[in-house]
Order: sequence, then structure tokens, then C-alpha cells
Amino acid sequence: MKTSQKALVGLSVSGLVTLAPFLLMVLSYAMADIAGCELAAIGVSPCKVAGVEVGELLYSVSVMGWLFLVILPIGTLLIPLCLLWWLIANRKERIPEPRGRSHF
Repeated sequence: MKTSQKALVGLSVSGLVTLAPFLLMVLSYAMADIAGCELAAIGVSPCKVAGVEVGELLYSVSVMGWLFLVILPIGTLLIPLCLLWWLIANRKERIPEPRGRSHF
């Protein structure tokens, strides 16, 4: 795997890890809204979907949104660093290496 591909994978993973807690929180609120359940930060509310109690799961996933406050500063540093790494690696791979010695 080329260095630029590794940098692009690093950029993608750091972006996904940074946004994952927020996306999971939004998804849990959307699922609760679709199921007609109340999802509050106070505690677990009863919620049944297809006969299965999912209130505890939705509450747990919605609380993961607080993790976003911790991960966001880390991602704010990692994403630009990975982007810079990708740009430098991509530029180095495009510049051809000299093939032989010059007599000049």
C-alpha cells in the first residue's frame, strides 16, 4: 500500500471516529421518534419496538453523544494532520525519481 493510500485511510478513519458519537446520538433520537418513544437525558423510558424493549439501548446510545465533546478536540487535531500527510505523500509520489547519474 502506498503512503498516500495509508494517509487517506488515516484521514477517513479519524473523520469517522470523530463523528461517530454524534451520529449515533442523532440515530438514537431518530429511532425513538420513529418508534414513538420519549428519549430524555433524565433516564431510561420504556420503549418497545416489535415487542422488544429497546429503551435502555436507545438511552445508552444517546448518552454517547457526550463522548463527542471529548473526541472533537482530538479529531480537530488529527484530521488536518492526516490531510497534510496525505498531501505531502501524494506530492512525493507524483514527482519522478531520477533514473541515473548525470554527467554534468
